[in-house]
Amino acid sequence: MTDTVPLMSLSGRDATLEAVKSGALLPESLTPGHRLVIIERLAQEAVALADENNRLKDLVQELQQTVNVESMTGLLNRRGFEEQFNAWRDSNKDNPDARIGIIYLDMDRLKKDFNDAFSHDVGDQAIKYLANALRHVTREADIVARFGGDEFVMAIPGDKRAQVHDTNNLANDDSVFDVQAYVEALPGRIKAWLQSSVEANSDAAGIVDKLNEALANMQFSYGGIVYGREALTSQLKNLLHGADQLMYLDKKSKKSPNNIEYHI
Repeated sequence: MTDTVPLMSLSGRDATLEAVKSGALLPESLTPGHRLVIIERLAQEAVALADENNRLKDLVQELQQTVNVESMTGLLNRRGFEEQFNAWRDSNKDNPDARIGIIYLDMDRLKKDFNDAFSHDVGDQAIKYLANALRHVTREADIVARFGGDEFVMAIPGDKRAQVHDTNNLANDDSVFDVQAYVEALPGRIKAWLQSSVEANSDAAGIVDKLNEALANMQFSYGGIVYGREALTSQLKNLLHGADQLMYLDKKSKKSPNNIEYHI
């Protein structure tokens, strides 16, 4: 028969608890009353550990977000873009109707119209303004990123079964819609947002008016490819390269209508 150890023979409840946890003191050696005290203390520790575990999980998610987000604009960076694209690809690997538009967008005349005409800080402001335009005219399901400088990339997931005829009402949360119509309409939607969203203020020198005019009339080059199942098997860098090349063709010749292709 195991002798019971009175609690008063130890240095206190904490010492008793640590002795039980380390195995130096067997629970059987405690009186029933003392065991209830230890159970209560262990339950309290378990709750505290669970709370700390949840806090650490939240911290990991917060740090992960900072790793994947570009600091100036709050858009995804290249790493975040690739991670979300791969998640889309994994979730659509068995979907024969999967479609996705890959879009490259690059500001025109950033140096001339903003950095030189105003300042580099204003140039940064222009980049943020364009980022806000992309954020407002795209859906939550879209993957929007800034890869660096004035270079932006978007991935527009969709499904070939959908038909959307109202291209003025595309920025919704539906995951199934006409990617082709969306990609074709997006440049016009971006320009409309840029022109309608400048702040209505001015100054005596007219600098703010000039800046607002420059922001409203911001020019950009745009290249997009709508992919079918090729997007599920090709390397992402190859998909991006195709849209990037079309964007540079658009930059060289603004009159060219061939800055959007369909590989479906």
